[in-house]
Amino acid sequence: MKHLLTLFLFAVASLLPLAAQPQAGVNVQHYVFRLTLSDSTDRIVAQTEVTAQFTEPGVKELRLDLIGEGQKPAGTGMTVSEVRGNGKKVSFTHTNHVLRIPLTAAPGKGENQTFTIIYSGIPADGLVISKNKFGNRTFFGDNWPNRARHWLPVVDHPADKATCEFVVTAPLHYQVIANGLLREDTNLPREQRLTHWVERVPIPTKVMVIGASRFAVQYVDTLRSISVQSWVYPQDLDAGFLTTPRPCASFPSWIASSALIPTRNWPMYSPRPGSGEWKMPAISFTMKMPFTESKIRIWSG
Repeated sequence: MKHLLTLFLFAVASLLPLAAQPQAGVNVQHYVFRLTLSDSTDRIVAQTEVTAQFTEPGVKELRLDLIGEGQKPAGTGMTVSEVRGNGKKVSFTHTNHVLRIPLTAAPGKGENQTFTIIYSGIPADGLVISKNKFGNRTFFGDNWPNRARHWLPVVDHPADKATCEFVVTAPLHYQVIANGLLREDTNLPREQRLTHWVERVPIPTKVMVIGASRFAVQYVDTLRSISVQSWVYPQDLDAGFLTTPRPCASFPSWIASSALIPTRNWPMYSPRPGSGEWKMPAISFTMKMPFTESKIRIWSG
C-alpha cells in the first residue's frame, strides 16, 4: 500500500511542472469571461476581464497564459487584438503562449487593477467543440489540469483560485451551463441567447468550464433551499430523468444538514463524445450506463 501511495504521489507531482507557476506578487481575484459561440464556425469571439490584486510592490507586468496561433491542428490558437487597462488601451506582447501586459506605473501593495483582453480563435483543446452521440453540435469545457489556456487568458495553475463569471452568447437552441448561479437567461435578436453564470467561491481554472448543447432540464427536488436538477440530451429524456418523487427526502439526516453540500453548480458531463469519461470540478470518473455522455446532475442554489 505504501508503494502504491508513493507511486500515486509521484504521478501527481509529475503533472505539476506542466502548469505555469503563478506570478509572484500577483493574485487574480476575479475573471469575467464573455464568449460568443457559433454554428457556422469553431472560432470563438471572446473578451475576458481580469481583476488582479498586487500583493507586493514593484510588479512591472501582468502575465497570463493563453495559447497562441501556430498549433496543431493547423489554424487553431488564439489571437489577441486589443488589451485595455482600467478602461484605456495598453501595450502587450503575446509570444510563447504568454500574454504580457506591462504596467505603466508600479502598483502599490494591495492595489487592484482590471484588464480587458479582446481575442478570438479556434481552441485546439480545453473547449471541446464536437458532436454528441446523437450527432448534435456541443461545446464542453475540459480544462484539467492546465488546458484552460487554450481558450481563456488566465493564470493557469491549480494553486491560483479566483471567482469567475461566464457570459455566453450562443444560437437560441443552445442551453448553457457553467459554474455558479444563473444570473441571466435572455433571448436576443437574430435567434441568439445570452446566458450569465456567476461563481462567488474562488476555484482553480481547471474547473472553470461551460457546457452548451440542446438540453432537457428536470427540476428534481430541493435540499436546504438548493435546487437539484437533471440536465440530459432531449433524446435521453426517458432514461435520464428521475422518476422517484422527492428523492432528497430519502437522504440521511447527516447529509441533509451537511455543510459540505454545494450551494452552487457542480456540473457533471462527458466533454469528449464516446469516451465514457465524466467530469466534475476536481472529479473525473467512468460510468457504464445506457445514457453515458448525456446526463448532467447539478446542485444549484
